[in-house]
Amino acid sequence: SLIANLTYSCLVRLRKQAELAQAQRWIDQEVREISRIQNLLLPSEINVRGIEVAFKFLPYKGSSGDYFELTSLGGEGDPGQPQIFAGIIADVSGHGPSATVEAAMLDAILRTFRPEERVGAERVIEYINQHFFTRKDRGKFVTMCSFQYNPATRLLKYCVAGHPMPYMLRGDQLIQLNQAQGIPVGVIRDHHWYSSKFEIQKGDILFIYTDVVLEARNPANQEFGQVRLEQTLRSSAEGAHAMVDDVEMAIKQFSQREMLEDDLTLCAIEFTH
Repeated sequence: SLIANLTYSCLVRLRKQAELAQAQRWIDQEVREISRIQNLLLPSEINVRGIEVAFKFLPYKGSSGDYFELTSLGGEGDPGQPQIFAGIIADVSGHGPSATVEAAMLDAILRTFRPEERVGAERVIEYINQHFFTRKDRGKFVTMCSFQYNPATRLLKYCVAGHPMPYMLRGDQLIQLNQAQGIPVGVIRDHHWYSSKFEIQKGDILFIYTDVVLEARNPANQEFGQVRLEQTLRSSAEGAHAMVDDVEMAIKQFSQREMLEDDLTLCAIEFTH
């Protein structure tokens, strides 16, 4: 009887282990599929005349709540002239598959924003906010930074909704773009944001990022923080691609880990005209 009970217990345990392994394989497959779909939402190639773009997207555990889009608004025009463009970087609260679904919904909302409505960086955020609300409380909010550039006026218009402040590197001068701060999207349905302007010079590099850059911690539980980020940006080698690589390396060396504890998105935009 004892041997029979032990045998039965072993068989039950083996069956449960097999079921758990099968369930884990299914979960892993679904996460990989979510990650694949999310990658389809990201710009695969950015061809906007007048700028050089470096972009890095590192999701946490396969799928991410980060979102990024950059597109030309200037049509074809003169092939030798820079184009008007607009972009947005966003970060859904939380991470993993649920945040990825929210990021996909954000992409769907953004793609209904008609060209004639592109009248300001703040209008993009207000449009997303109005359509982000549903009949029930979503339990999520989104931080984001929207920006638009017109080479005819050389003005960059930007609006920040609860997102980390962007930076502009001009030679050895680092400028924080902190004049258009507002609350995150998804907090108040009828909230109004405002934008600010910054005059661009040839060679300027705009740097935008998600909050893990500031919040990454080392084994002593210290945050990477704003001071270390600014030191890294100032000491970065020339060019947008070098800047993105330098920031990623600095964060990983500081945290002493290859995989961070949140989604990481970095983008540097160099104005070449």
